[in-house]
Amino acid sequence: MPKWDFLWFQGVCVGVMEQVQPAIASGTPPALTAGDTVKAVALIV
Repeated sequence: MPKWDFLWFQGVCVGVMEQVQPAIASGTPPALTAGDTVKAVALIV
């Protein structure tokens, strides 16, 4: 597991939560899927 000397998670959830909350409220799927998130993390790691 990689370790960093800094925190980079502070703004990570903003985009995801911006998509998830309205999707739950409207009953529609979010624009960003779990697969999209996994792919984004894979690019970083």
